[in-house]
Parts: sequence; structure tokens; C-alpha cells
Amino acid sequence: MSTVNASVTPGYEFVADGDGKIQVTKDRLNLLGAPTVTVALSGVVAAADIAAGAVGTAALANAVADVLPTAVATVAAENSNNVDVTVQAKDVQGNNLSAVVPVWAYIATSAAGALAALPSGGAPTIVTDGVIIMAMSATAIGMYYTNASGKLVLRFTEAGALTRYFRAIVGGATIEGSAVMSWAA
Repeated sequence: MSTVNASVTPGYEFVADGDGKIQVTKDRLNLLGAPTVTVALSGVVAAADIAAGAVGTAALANAVADVLPTAVATVAAENSNNVDVTVQAKDVQGNNLSAVVPVWAYIATSAAGALAALPSGGAPTIVTDGVIIMAMSATAIGMYYTNASGKLVLRFTEAGALTRYFRAIVGGATIEGSAVMSWAA
């Protein structure tokens, strides 16, 4: 049986009367000092349950972190007119997420710019990881899903010289420090 021990301060005893109203009795409680009152908790909670199920700050932070996704975008160097952009979904603690995460993406002419014309190859293609839900265009943001490991790899193609910024929105927040994509002539 689990028990809780508590000290009781001397004072009046309160009881419910026949009408359900609380009344002060003439009896005084604990006139002989501060006895220990034992309350049975059998079948309600055990000490082992409290220790095993305690929710600490770290456990709560980890649980919340996984439902607040963010991401990191990495741009590879141009190779045969192609530039690959890898987006890795992460939790707010910086750990890679192992989940399918929606990614809204677009191309801009500056780090914080608005939509811009796509490279000459048009909308990006999936290289190895992810799914195209709605392709981006010069006038529309594209929507993509990462794979089950939280990874998305897009390929942009350009035959001439061009610089664009890859911008993405994950979990309602724009990835800061946009990734620069450059093609040489």
C-alpha cells in the first residue's frame, strides 16, 4: 500500500451537515500536538508510478521539439548545368527529423526577395528524395514532401549564367540565410 504522511496544524474540524453545507464543529483537531495523518492511496498511485512517469523539462522539450519542424537547405556546386539543393527537416533542437514534412519552396533574386523567374530548365525535379505535390513556377510557390527521413533533394537546371536564391518555408517559418544557387556561363 502507498501512503502519504503529512503534518496537521491544530485547528477546528470542518464537516458537511445534512444539507451539504460545511460547518465548523466545536471539536478541536490535534490538541495533542502535530500527529501524523496517513492517507491510503492503494489502487490510486504507487511510488514507482511517480518515478517512472515523471515528466521533466528535458522530456517535455523533446516532445515539443518534434512537432515544431524547421529545416536546413544546402546547395551543391554546379555540375553539368545542374545545381542540387538538399533540404533536411530538423526539430527545433537541431536533430534530423525522421518524418515526412511538407516544404513550400520558391526562387528569389535576393536573400529575402519575392518570387523570381526559374532557371531555364524550369521547375526543379526530384533527384533522389522527396515528392512533388505542386511544382513551383515564376508566379507560384511549390509544395514538396520530404521522404520518411525528412530529406528532400531538388535539381535545378540552367544553361547560362544565373544566380538565384532558394527559399523554403517549413513549419510556418522561412529558412533564414537563403541558399545561393549559381551557374557559370
